[in-house]
Amino acid sequence: MSFFQANVRDRPGPIRGDACVGLCHRVAVSAKRILDSALCKDNMENTTLLLENVPREVVPVTFVEAVSTTPTPLVSNLQVTRVRERPNFARVQCRLNIPLSVEFIDDVGVRHTVSSSCTANYDIILFVPRESIFPFEILAQCGVQSTVGTVDAVSLTANATICVTTSLKVIAETDLMIPAYGFAPTPPAISFSEDACRDFFELPLFPTSNNRRR
Repeated sequence: MSFFQANVRDRPGPIRGDACVGLCHRVAVSAKRILDSALCKDNMENTTLLLENVPREVVPVTFVEAVSTTPTPLVSNLQVTRVRERPNFARVQCRLNIPLSVEFIDDVGVRHTVSSSCTANYDIILFVPRESIFPFEILAQCGVQSTVGTVDAVSLTANATICVTTSLKVIAETDLMIPAYGFAPTPPAISFSEDACRDFFELPLFPTSNNRRR
């Protein structure tokens, strides 16, 4: 079983009562600390998507959807410019290349899924720490979805309205001292096969009749 299948007192989750009860260690951990974060939501209309690796015999007809295939896009053209009037902040400019999976229906009604990508440009203000020996990083996470679009069988492209949600973060690899409740007690696992076969194993070996003579 796992933390949430077993009645484990020290399992992860909400703290009820005094949070200081049970603290027993100061633990040094290496972690990526988020120094600032901003959420961007964009509605990118009339975005052209190149449909990659479409078989020659396939004729795209109907656009179905396009979704991102990874939450970590490729960041390029990154520029961080300090804001003179606000010493702790900087102008962050970047371009994201977001891998996509595009689904369409061909001329005989068969669904196909191919690869594509889109780009998004950002120009925002973020808190950026001062220079240090171990530098900070700009990290981007995003999700893309599109259900409105058309396909062009000649150019093998799609014209779609892309909904993009992006989180841009300033992070730094740091060593932190945090309070802890000790080591996590790990419950034994439950084998899925045993649990799935339980009803089958409880069946009688041979057929029985429900009709009894009175």
